[in-house]
Amino acid sequence: MTSKDTKSENGRQKLNQVIMRRTARKNMTAQKSVGQMRLTSIGASSSSATGVLNESPSVLQLCSVRDQTTRAELIWTMKSVASNFSASSCYDLKATFQAMFGLSNVLQNFSLRRTKITYLITEALAPYFKNEQRKEIGNSYFTLLYDETTNAAGRKELHTAVRYWCEPTNCVVTQHLETFFIGKARSDDLLRKLNEVMSNASLPSSNLLMLGSNRPNVNKAVLKKMDQELLKSRKKGLVNIGTCNIHTTHNAFRKSMKELDTFLNVGLP
Repeated sequence: MTSKDTKSENGRQKLNQVIMRRTARKNMTAQKSVGQMRLTSIGASSSSATGVLNESPSVLQLCSVRDQTTRAELIWTMKSVASNFSASSCYDLKATFQAMFGLSNVLQNFSLRRTKITYLITEALAPYFKNEQRKEIGNSYFTLLYDETTNAAGRKELHTAVRYWCEPTNCVVTQHLETFFIGKARSDDLLRKLNEVMSNASLPSSNLLMLGSNRPNVNKAVLKKMDQELLKSRKKGLVNIGTCNIHTTHNAFRKSMKELDTFLNVGLP
């Protein structure tokens, strides 16, 4: 073998070594990245209908540090909503958690700000919970609740909610639907918004039992117009026991139980 061939062979060996070192660096960088999948033990928990937290055994899952970080951010976001925390309450939260629990891979990548927590609520969590709400209501009959208020800025707000029988929990459930800022509160405006709410929540008007508000003599025109719409579309109007229907029903039930108690006491020897 000539000296020229020896130099060429040495050059190839060095080139192979450089390529191997670069490949090893890339592999190491990928393994250290937050997107690298790892087998991780994750504790599972669920809450019962009574609000009691049930701990389940940990399960092994393939997930990345990014996935675990997103999970932690979503959990705190749901806690913020449940406890009615301000969106600004997450400021400097990473430093607080670091002082409490020490620095981990998840905490190192944890990042929540006012704008991000708002985005997680509206874009990440809201679609999921709306879908769960649709499945839970299913084909149940429901009452559509609404209330007009004026906020601190002097703008009119329309709050809407739905009340229905929940099969999984075997109880009557009331859940918020949407809040609108409205310039006017005429009966036609309110009726249009109520129909929009039902459409957005995939609530069929054929299952609407009643309209409800927090006062008995508010917007009777809305009740009348909704009743007329339903008579045209399904040949049956609303169950008419007044707009403040939960109080009416509750008082009637309480009165009937009192009369039943009196009847039994008189009738029994």
